[in-house]
Amino acid sequence: MNDEIEPVDIEAGEWVVKVQQGDLSTEEHERLRLWLARDDAHADAYARAERAWQVTALLRDDPAFAVLHERPARGWRWAAVAALLLSLLPFAYRQGGELWLSLSSDYHSAPQQVREIVLEDGSRVVLGSRSAIRLDYDDKVRRVELLRGEAMFHPAPRQGMELRPFSVVSEGLEATALGTRYLVRRGADRSVWVGVIEHRVEVGQREPARSTVQLDEGQSIGYDPRNGLRASSLDPFFEVSWTRGVLTFMDTPLDDLLVRLNQYRDKPVVLLKRELADHALSAVLRLDNLDNAPQALQGELALRVLELPGITLLY
Repeated sequence: MNDEIEPVDIEAGEWVVKVQQGDLSTEEHERLRLWLARDDAHADAYARAERAWQVTALLRDDPAFAVLHERPARGWRWAAVAALLLSLLPFAYRQGGELWLSLSSDYHSAPQQVREIVLEDGSRVVLGSRSAIRLDYDDKVRRVELLRGEAMFHPAPRQGMELRPFSVVSEGLEATALGTRYLVRRGADRSVWVGVIEHRVEVGQREPARSTVQLDEGQSIGYDPRNGLRASSLDPFFEVSWTRGVLTFMDTPLDDLLVRLNQYRDKPVVLLKRELADHALSAVLRLDNLDNAPQALQGELALRVLELPGITLLY
């Protein structure tokens, strides 16, 4: 579930790099002016790209960045700087995302926080770091929308006066409890994953056609709006480890490991040595010691670590 960079951010990043490198002709300056005026989203993306550029500026005195200035081919330098800039874009607007969560959710968790909540019907929810839910209870259903991040749900049973089913929705997926504990995780790429810890869950694709599948204890399933439901090999009993204070990885690609790590770190880690992105790792990382996780990865993969204000680089 990698952070997804939108096309408008890619275009904005290319414009910022060209402006900062002094590569714009008079005609291109006019094209940029028109592009910014055409849509407020263009101006917002350009502002995010400028913030990301400010991070790259801090790299200029480091050996990993200095190599960009040693190559004679100016176009190669431009491409390298653009690639670095775009790799930082998902983090450039994280602060704004936190504000959105606090305003649009009923419950949310702070960075590095694991938060347990008891809902009005007695259901318990454990929110992972940077996660948020919104409640939609009525006379017929107890529905919870997962807006971001991940949560473990332990619904109050349907008994006595409580006859309403309990469902979790996210994107186009709905997971209805059949007397259970289960995990739901939403990725930045709009994908959703459901894993069952106890009993069973009915998972359904809400649109365009209602199709459901039942998951038993220990089973999981993935979903994305483009491809619908898809098989998942993730073990829910590994994936629930964050509720016990650790992140557990088993033969996990480094890129996927960093996505999970960054959810629980206040200071995101970015991999610049992209040839290692698919390298599989197994690790158990304590949530109360994630500041030292980059150093652990450094020793495992012979990487260097560069600590900068607000970001950690691996190269």
